[in-house]
Amino acid sequence: QEKIKNLYGRKSVLIPNAIDNELFHPLRNRQNNIPEILVVGYDSLQFKGHDDIIKALAILKKEGYNFRIRWAIAASPQKNYADTGVDIQYHIAPSQEELGRLYRMSDIYVSGSYYESFSLPPLEAMASGTAVITASNEGVREYALDGKNCLMYKPGAVEELVSKLKLLIGSYKLREDLIYKGLKTAEKFRWEKSIDMFEGELIESKNSFRIALIERMGN
Repeated sequence: QEKIKNLYGRKSVLIPNAIDNELFHPLRNRQNNIPEILVVGYDSLQFKGHDDIIKALAILKKEGYNFRIRWAIAASPQKNYADTGVDIQYHIAPSQEELGRLYRMSDIYVSGSYYESFSLPPLEAMASGTAVITASNEGVREYALDGKNCLMYKPGAVEELVSKLKLLIGSYKLREDLIYKGLKTAEKFRWEKSIDMFEGELIESKNSFRIALIERMGN
C-alpha cells in the first residue's frame, strides 16, 4: 500500500492476510519439561536463514542447554546437519492440520528469514499459542513487535539469536507473556474480518460504478 502511494500517488485499500483458526489455535495447559523448538520451511532456500538457526542451536547444545528440535519441511532435507551435533526430528510434507499440531506441541518457533512479504508462519505460531523468535524483516514487521509479541534479532546475527533463545529457554514466564500477546495479535487477523472488508469494497465499487453510469447516461 505504501509502495503504490509512493510510486504512483494512488490510494488503495489494505485487506489484511489472515489465519485459519480451525487449523491454528492454542492448546491449553501445555507445559513441556524439555522445551520444544520448531523450525518451518525448505532448507535449500538460503534467504530463510535456516543455517543461522542451526548454528545457534548447535552453540546452545555445546553449552549444555537441553531442548528438542522439530523441523516441518516440504520435502526431504537437502543438507546434512549431523556434524553440528544437533538432533533434528523432521516432519516431511506435513498437512496443514499436522502443521497446526506441530505449532501447538512447540514452546518456541524460530524464523530466520532475511526478507519476506507478509510472513505467515510466525503469525500461525502466535495463533497456535507458541512463543516466537524471528529475524526482523519488512514482512514480519507488519504485525510483530520486538519485546511485545515476539523477540527479534537482526537477520544473520547468530550470536544475537543465541541470546534470544537463551532468554526464552530459560524463562517460562517470558514465553507465557509472549504467547498471551501473540494470541491477541493473531485475533486481529481473522478471515471473517478480511472477507467482510473485501465484500464491503466490492459493494462500494459496484455502487460507485452504478452512480457513474447513471450520471453518464444522464449527460
